[in-house]
Amino acid sequence: PFPADPSRPISAERLTRVYTNQVRFVNKRILPILEKILENPGQRPIIVIQGDHGHAGMNQMAILNAYYLPRGQADRLYPQISPVNTFRFILDQNFDARLGLVQDLSYASRYSDPYNFEPAADTRPGCVPEQ
Repeated sequence: PFPADPSRPISAERLTRVYTNQVRFVNKRILPILEKILENPGQRPIIVIQGDHGHAGMNQMAILNAYYLPRGQADRLYPQISPVNTFRFILDQNFDARLGLVQDLSYASRYSDPYNFEPAADTRPGCVPEQ
């Protein structure tokens, strides 16, 4: 329902309705899957659920970035962690990968110039663009 052409936007009412329906659908499908995974005995899984982007025009860099981690690891996460560090963190903590974290930056481009990526402003608390 979202137009690829930004010159043809959809109404705020339709956007809200479509988004709400998408969340309901995903919740209906993913929550039983997660419950099934977590009811199995034995070693606890690592689960990562991420969205690909937020709403354009508001804060496109704000995404769902949910983790289910072994005990104590969530305490080492930080509020401004971005997807670039999700698996670096998990691999370092659980598999001794020693990748280290990189700067939490996001890049974006315009529809009119899709391959010209620039640092994106991020308004989440603690997030700042590269100086």
